[in-house]
Amino acid sequence: DSAGNVLYPRFLKIGTKYEKDEVVGEMNYYAQIVFLLNIIAIIGFACLGNIILNILYAEVYKVVFLPVIILLIGNQGMVYFKLLSRYLASQNNWKPLYYSLAVGIIINVGFNFLLIPKFGLIGACVATSFSFISCGIFISLFVKGSLIGFINIVNVYKKHML
Repeated sequence: DSAGNVLYPRFLKIGTKYEKDEVVGEMNYYAQIVFLLNIIAIIGFACLGNIILNILYAEVYKVVFLPVIILLIGNQGMVYFKLLSRYLASQNNWKPLYYSLAVGIIINVGFNFLLIPKFGLIGACVATSFSFISCGIFISLFVKGSLIGFINIVNVYKKHML
């Protein structure tokens, strides 16, 4: 969300103060960093989550260990949505936002009906995570190269090596 806040003023000035390719490249770079941080968070929580939950909270909170991991995985889809929705909104292109949200809502509601009766809280987390990912991937279809640009973490390494 912070990356989108930083980039939004630049999005608004594409064509006047900034070149589109420059801003899209910067958006991809921030998305790549967030992608790496999300991977680290998932792995870190998978390895240390039970210990952290035990230290910071009561034993009863260990029940949230798996739901948190599932939701962390889905979080990446919301990163895509947040960045791309701000980019598209800055260009007054609102339809992709509405379509993406509709896809996410439909998937979430549908999967909740299917998964909650059988899997309870875990089913709800899977439905939410999958709807976040679907929403993010769907909106990326409206911005050429964004999905590959967002996950191309090799660029983060290359940018720091140059």
